[in-house]
Amino acid sequence: MLEELWDGYERIRGRDDDVPLRVYRALRWTERGLVAKTEGDPDAACIFFWIAFNALYARRTDVYSERQERDDFQGFLQRVGKLDPKREVTGALEKCWDDAKPGLIDNKYVFKEFWTLGGAGEGDPSWQRSFDTEIQRVESSARCGDYLPALRALFDRLYLLRNQLHHGAATPGSGVNRRQVEAGATVMKHIIPKLIRAIIDNPDEDWGKVYYPVIQDA
Repeated sequence: MLEELWDGYERIRGRDDDVPLRVYRALRWTERGLVAKTEGDPDAACIFFWIAFNALYARRTDVYSERQERDDFQGFLQRVGKLDPKREVTGALEKCWDDAKPGLIDNKYVFKEFWTLGGAGEGDPSWQRSFDTEIQRVESSARCGDYLPALRALFDRLYLLRNQLHHGAATPGSGVNRRQVEAGATVMKHIIPKLIRAIIDNPDEDWGKVYYPVIQDA
């Protein structure tokens, strides 16, 4: 799977912008994710695959917020969708739909409003209406062959899962929450390489400056 992407990287590695570094970092972290997935460690696989995704979408800025980060990766997905005439990215999601939909999209435990509106205990029950509405929108679009809304909803779920794992709000190998972790590892295994391909195939797009560029010692 990655051999073709490494060949693509070789074609762009001589560029004088940040695109080669962005792709190189994403490929290396994807390799780590694939190893973890093969070795039966979905927690590590999710973390490594998300880092690969982060390497692709993150644009250097002096201002950081959770809202800005979400806008960045959602904007990235929207752009890739427009640069994907062969539907490779959304086609990859379609192929792993049986994992993505029940394990993540239909899973309230990786739906942000379930937690922020107090759905985990006493609180505002309106998260359920938002949850149901989004699922209906995703299902309606998917029935028409449009998986972009599903892709965007999916990565919102994966972002919350990423936060749980990165910030120690989940236990590795735990007997609970396995459904979303295993689904996340499987889904990202299929989708992240397609996102890397989109950048390789469109290196002249403005993908922004990377964080922490390589600085050669004098």
